Amino acid sequence: MVRDILDRERNATERAISNPDLLRLICEYLADNVGNTMSANSMANVLSRTMKVTDKTVAAYVKAFNDAYVFYPTKRYDLHGKALLRTLPKQYIVDTGLRSYLMGYRESDIGRVFENAVYLQLLHDGWSVHVGKLYQKEVDFVCLREGEVLYVQVGNTPKPTNWHLFRVQGAIHTQTGH
Repeated sequence: MVRDILDRERNATERAISNPDLLRLICEYLADNVGNTMSANSMANVLSRTMKVTDKTVAAYVKAFNDAYVFYPTKRYDLHGKALLRTLPKQYIVDTGLRSYLMGYRESDIGRVFENAVYLQLLHDGWSVHVGKLYQKEVDFVCLREGEVLYVQVGNTPKPTNWHLFRVQGAIHTQTGH
């Protein structure tokens, strides 16, 4: 995957993605933080502990992953002002198996993996998916499709067998394990 992105970027004129070690580190960072808000600046601060990197470089590398459809950026949607916000997007990986390959399986991350899977399913179902924000509170997903709005909150109970997918507003309320 890293080689493919580097090959693809050799033909691009607007970016210079050339460091395979940095590309791999950013891929691992994104995979480890699926479903978390993040900025290029905060990523650069973390990555600068191991190598010199700027937020502009990080942003270019993240964009390369987005352009290759390895990670999907999800913008924040202000529920109060009903507008997309430009700050702190979340990234979701195209394949949760790829995340497990990169990061190993950790039972403590099962909620993130499930949230990522729900995100991918919503995309597959034709929704435009955003992360919801109302003042300081968050709704996992605000989904828009042909004038319809769907609010989705994803969560799990302490027992992995009791998964819940709640459509906060909409026709369907799905709950398994009870």
